[in-house]
Amino acid sequence: LKHVSLIDTEPYTALSYCWGDLSSDEFLRLDSEGAQVRSIAITENLHRALLAVWERRGEKQELRIWVDALCINQSDLYERIQQVQMMRQIYSRAEEVLAWVGPIAGTAPSPAIERSLRKMQMAIHQPTLSADQALSSISDSMLKSEDEWDAMISFFNKEYWRRVWIIQEITVASTVTMLYGAVEVSWDVLVPVLRSLVKRSAHRLGEQGIHMGGIGASHLLRFREHWIDTNKPISILQAMTWTTHTKATDPRDKIFALLGLCHDGFRIVPVPNYKQSLKSIISEMSRLSFSLYRSLDLICLRGPGTKSQDPAEIPTWAPNWPSLWSSPYITSLEKLIFQSPKSFDFDPVLTTSTTSVLRVKAIYVGSINRISSSLERHTQKLDGATKEHVRVRLLIWRTLTMDCLGVDIRADEIDECFTSLWTPQGRGSIYNTQIINWLDSNAWFKIGPWTIREWSQLQARVAENQGVWSSSFLRPMAGRVNAEITERRRIEAWDATNQALEHVLGSGMRLAEWNHVLEKRPKTVNFMIGLVNPHTRSSDGVFFLRGCSVPVVLRQIASDTYQVIGGVWLTDRYTGYLEQFREKFDVPYHAEVVVLDLV
Repeated sequence: LKHVSLIDTEPYTALSYCWGDLSSDEFLRLDSEGAQVRSIAITENLHRALLAVWERRGEKQELRIWVDALCINQSDLYERIQQVQMMRQIYSRAEEVLAWVGPIAGTAPSPAIERSLRKMQMAIHQPTLSADQALSSISDSMLKSEDEWDAMISFFNKEYWRRVWIIQEITVASTVTMLYGAVEVSWDVLVPVLRSLVKRSAHRLGEQGIHMGGIGASHLLRFREHWIDTNKPISILQAMTWTTHTKATDPRDKIFALLGLCHDGFRIVPVPNYKQSLKSIISEMSRLSFSLYRSLDLICLRGPGTKSQDPAEIPTWAPNWPSLWSSPYITSLEKLIFQSPKSFDFDPVLTTSTTSVLRVKAIYVGSINRISSSLERHTQKLDGATKEHVRVRLLIWRTLTMDCLGVDIRADEIDECFTSLWTPQGRGSIYNTQIINWLDSNAWFKIGPWTIREWSQLQARVAENQGVWSSSFLRPMAGRVNAEITERRRIEAWDATNQALEHVLGSGMRLAEWNHVLEKRPKTVNFMIGLVNPHTRSSDGVFFLRGCSVPVVLRQIASDTYQVIGGVWLTDRYTGYLEQFREKFDVPYHAEVVVLDLV
């Protein structure tokens, strides 16, 4: 073991690997400069990795290699803190990074994986093809074999790829060689295959989750693309978003391992301190990011977990990262916020805030009356329906599908799907049994004067009774349209409906209704509808916060003290209402603007 300076050092190799089972110890004799030879315990997985590295050294008698378990005193917190800040330099300055993918201790190499890797290795050395042509031909040829694709999916879902520290180790390296069993292959050779796998997997499974396509190594494509290919800066929010599915023995490493890759990493977390609790780290970084990016949008990141955030742990105003780490899924609203959080021209965090209390300005919007888990039955007749009610009916459908039915589907076709949802024809067009169960459970969910099922039938009843404005949509005459085209478009409309309902309801969001406190306009209803976080309860308050682009559900626990439950998604029909709120914030000492403590 030699002590060297990174400023001027001889060429060296850095090892990237997964620690594996910490209880399975092997022993290594370590000869340190000026110290007695001693034996140290290492994991069996590291032992396998070192053997593989030693066997490939060829005729070299000496191999200079950096290994974290050997070069960092893991029991010395100060040394760990110091070394964490140097990780990027260590791996970026290495002549080569060797990545031991496996197999992990207790398992044998997969023959199918080794065959596929060898095939890729041979393809890149074809003399008749350029490097780019060879890389392209690799994924094209493997696409024809399901067995080879299955082998590569298994390879890219190995435990190694889900270790959070390998992200920085692979991203900043100039040369990366992957080792699996007795086979080695360059990272550059793996990239086109991984891209094809991610694309194919995303097409099959959809992208409800945060990370791409359900392939364990997929996030590395984003990091390498930003770091090397396009030189785009990466924010700590982006990095944490892309890596929610990764693993770390110490949960604090889910943050610390990313700091060196992010342009704002050490501004948000100035010093990676292992003496600091996870609660304190997340609280401080959240408060700093709210002020740095002048936005409170991130307080809406709650995650759809079955358990709400424990106020004794991380404050509810901080993004619920432990929940986001434990589940690959987020609500549809949270996904929108992840993709494009809004910023403002002022700091939304009041100066009297503390590490545990976030003090903000807010305006009360209303109180939640009902959420879509309600099974209340209602049999009021659809009498007295007005044009405003038909407008509300459309609003309900747009909210339930989150306006994502697509531009290619005509309004009348969309409307027919809502009308048919609780009919035999509509039931047969829904192919997800969970959506069917949701429709059954919430048929009697009341919104204003009627249930959601009755709202779906409202337009047909109004047309039958009044006839004057049967619809704001123009329905084509059946005799004028070719039956085959009509049927195809009907199928497309139902496909879009299925996808929209799975996208929204599958993310955990729930439909909610509340009475608003705005001045009621003539011929308008006095309630609002939107999509809320799954932890929302009846009687929770809806507030508009200064510096947050969407309304937020808060739960009062004391006078002027609230817990954050999550954000509220509203259709653009409510844009005018939201502008009214923003204008009130600009009025000095406005009576409706209050200061709240979020805990």
